[in-house]
Amino acid sequence: MVGDWGLLFDNSPYESWAGVINTVGLGIFFKSNTTNLVPFFGSELVIPNITGACSFSENLTYYVTRAWEGGGEVYSDPVQGTVQSGPAIRATITEGTYSDSFLGLPQSPFTPTALTSTMTIFDESSPVGDLVTAQVIPSGTGNSADMTLSGTDGLNCNVSGTFTQEGSNAANLNVFDVSLTFTGTGCQVTGTIQGLGFESQYPYFFSNASGTFLYAMSADSADVFWFCPTDCFL
Repeated sequence: MVGDWGLLFDNSPYESWAGVINTVGLGIFFKSNTTNLVPFFGSELVIPNITGACSFSENLTYYVTRAWEGGGEVYSDPVQGTVQSGPAIRATITEGTYSDSFLGLPQSPFTPTALTSTMTIFDESSPVGDLVTAQVIPSGTGNSADMTLSGTDGLNCNVSGTFTQEGSNAANLNVFDVSLTFTGTGCQVTGTIQGLGFESQYPYFFSNASGTFLYAMSADSADVFWFCPTDCFL
């Protein structure tokens, strides 16, 4: 179950969610926007305990992106699902009298590497775009893909943080424990954001940019950070 996953909902088949399930079963997913036509992209789903067991029943948390008018809400709804052979996840979320089901499928394996790169960071869940430039460098040993980063927007926002690979082996898991700290009066978010992240060569938000991207997702808020090796909006 551990690794990169994608979700597709029955009631909105043209929208997709990307994310990861980590080694303790925590799943965090964000709504992507590859067509520039998807409403409320940058929203998050957090499912706390998806394991290899045949079924699960728990409450998930839905964090609605602040980037859209009327956003910012937080919902806790029951979800019941099964883990099928393949593997695949089939689950139903219930909110009052409304329900929607989703199919979760593992994504193509991607071998992460410890990047050495100047990257642009954009909070896809923020109503005001603030691009922060950060230097990302390796911080682990051996095959570890651990990374540290620090940077600024050149005005009043600074960021520092870490991507710590779960499994500590670059040939193993494309799942990172992420910690990002933002300081300064110009930041759209302040304080420390903790959650999960992954590497990908796919731009999950509308862009012609290319290369290896980093994605970081907060575990307790709608904050999806997109790290681009160039300008995110080429």
